[in-house]
Amino acid sequence: MNTQYEEHLHEMFENKIDEFDDEKKMSMLQRVLSFLPNGGKLYKYRSIDDPSFANPPSMLQAIDAFCERTGQPKPENDAQVIRLIFESLALKYREVLEDLDRVASFPIERLHIIGGGSKNRLLNQYTANAIGKRVVAGPSEATAIGNIKVQAEASGELSIDKPLRLKGDGMELKIFLP
Repeated sequence: MNTQYEEHLHEMFENKIDEFDDEKKMSMLQRVLSFLPNGGKLYKYRSIDDPSFANPPSMLQAIDAFCERTGQPKPENDAQVIRLIFESLALKYREVLEDLDRVASFPIERLHIIGGGSKNRLLNQYTANAIGKRVVAGPSEATAIGNIKVQAEASGELSIDKPLRLKGDGMELKIFLP
């Protein structure tokens, strides 16, 4: 499920990360991972749809202002900011998946995340924890694979009925369990 929400949260994360120098980026990510074994327990939710998160000059200030405006506790350190962003995205996945479950004529047994977001192990584990279902992550190069397949079909080199089988970096799938 590669949605506008995922893109929005990744943008939030990237904007936050861009405010750090390289040494601080590595230190912060190591701290987040050390504090949150196996993805950690999900307990927070922030509205990722709020207009204040649409390309603010400072994501840190936007998060603080949103928390203040909505009466929610502000994150106290970098690890909490990152955790807040990832948990909010994982919980949005759950919300959307629950909506889909209500209207689908079949049970949704897993969530398949493709593209660049599929490389983020911490987010994938949070998502599995939040939705209570298996998350299949990858391939990370899904857009390129689709483009190759469409071009091969259009040129007659590949039948539309024949699956495209590629191997290499970015093609593997990873499984995350709740």
